[in-house]
Amino acid sequence: MFDSRTARWRGYLWAVLVIVVATGALDLLRDVLSTSTVTLLYLPAICLVAALWGLVPSLLAALSAFLALNYFFVQPLYTFGVHHPQDVLVLAVFLIAAGDYDDSAHTDYPDAPSVLTRYFEPVNEPHIGGKPNETA
Repeated sequence: MFDSRTARWRGYLWAVLVIVVATGALDLLRDVLSTSTVTLLYLPAICLVAALWGLVPSLLAALSAFLALNYFFVQPLYTFGVHHPQDVLVLAVFLIAAGDYDDSAHTDYPDAPSVLTRYFEPVNEPHIGGKPNETA
């Protein structure tokens, strides 16, 4: 149905879309959240992308989250300029979280493109209960 190239691009699209939705939700709460809290609330979105779509989309999500955070929430607003050294540290933490979460999520299933793949593939499990299957 979909080739691997289409699936890969869908992962990138979803990575950006998750960050756009998170940014919109965080913008609605701008008056009650500090910048450090907003920074922390991007981490679950990055980890979600890592779990569902893998390493490269999660790195894209981390970079997108950093740019969105810097543009919409860090003073001076609406610029991409990095004015404080700790802002670079935020990018590093986002990238480390994306890579580390993806790595820990795929440790048990290194060949799976995502953690959820194993839930969507049929598994040949032995029949439990009832009469055993007869072989001819």
